Amino acid sequence: AVQDGAEKVATLRTIAALHRERGDRAAEARTHLRVLAMSTRDASTLARLGALYAETGERERLGAVLALELEGEPTPEKRRGTLLRLASAARAKGDLEQSEAFLREVATAATDDDPSPLLDAAFGLAELGRAREAVRLLREGARGLGDPDRAALRGSAVERVYREAVRLALRGLEDARVALDAAVEGLDRVPGSSTLLVAFETLALQLKDVDLAERTYGSLLERAMGPHGRQALAYRQGRWLEQV
Repeated sequence: AVQDGAEKVATLRTIAALHRERGDRAAEARTHLRVLAMSTRDASTLARLGALYAETGERERLGAVLALELEGEPTPEKRRGTLLRLASAARAKGDLEQSEAFLREVATAATDDDPSPLLDAAFGLAELGRAREAVRLLREGARGLGDPDRAALRGSAVERVYREAVRLALRGLEDARVALDAAVEGLDRVPGSSTLLVAFETLALQLKDVDLAERTYGSLLERAMGPHGRQALAYRQGRWLEQV
């Protein structure tokens, strides 16, 4: 009997499953490729092929499969995961520029509700040995966040990004000046952040940057909430100057 397309795909799936049970990865992969020849964007087939090529270290083929997944108009979460896997595959091949390009594409999906794509991209850049670029990406990305009508969410998202920028500057770069600049910029966006305030005070003290500290305290005092907030901040400034 002549099989229609759906029946052929079902038969090929059964054959692929038999090859998988027998541990014949090469034959299983070839069968999945026959499925793709009939159904180019079959999600389950692409996922299994991707897993096979990842296991066998066939990076070129893995990259091709992942690229096909992107063409299938996946959900934002799926697209992000695929881009991160593409970045990892490119890094494994030694193509750091391509890996960085994929990571930067991941970062564009960050929103006030969910800044984690930006954080994932920065972490990936740090793994490439590009911590300075990672810190720069975080700061640039944070400037793009912030819906003025959603102040609470904006503050939460922006603070998370700047906290990570400070952390990466210290741990990835071991550069207190870059970390201090990130903390000060973060405080300008989220003046109520106690975490960024402590980071700023600690780093400014370490670098003995009195001029920057006075300017930053001055800006924070102008925006402090009520007399008690200003009094508490003025006290912190006095204690900081005593320590210097």
